[in-house]
Amino acid sequence: GECRESDSVANRAYLSFLRHGSRLYPDSGSTAMPGLLADPFLDPLHISQHAENKIVLKMTLVAQRHCKDLIHDYNECARGRSISILWACRSKYNASQDCFHQYVNDHNVAVAKKRWIDAGKPRHPDWEVMLAGLDNVPGQTRPLE
Repeated sequence: GECRESDSVANRAYLSFLRHGSRLYPDSGSTAMPGLLADPFLDPLHISQHAENKIVLKMTLVAQRHCKDLIHDYNECARGRSISILWACRSKYNASQDCFHQYVNDHNVAVAKKRWIDAGKPRHPDWEVMLAGLDNVPGQTRPLE
């Protein structure tokens, strides 16, 4: 069904983010050495991998909800195709990924992590509060300020 197809796109985006974008490094203006944030004792935003994965998963669900039309368009384009999906659906795939990255990106993950830490690292956080403001970026192509 339609739900399963969008779930698979969401899962691929979530796994891609975990593989490629889940480590936070200082911005280019920082005087800190890049390797310092790899040390959990020196990284003020360090949380367990399990907690970070949970935050990213919740953000992915928000992104999936906001990007559902783009995901649906990509799934419709991909339906019944094999190798031709690479060129026939590229723009629809890129549009769905761009939408996802508006919501799930290093900056927004850092904001959510800081909120979770500031709330005392609750076991069952109020996700509406934790992710407030990170899900209303229609048309925005950069991380939230």
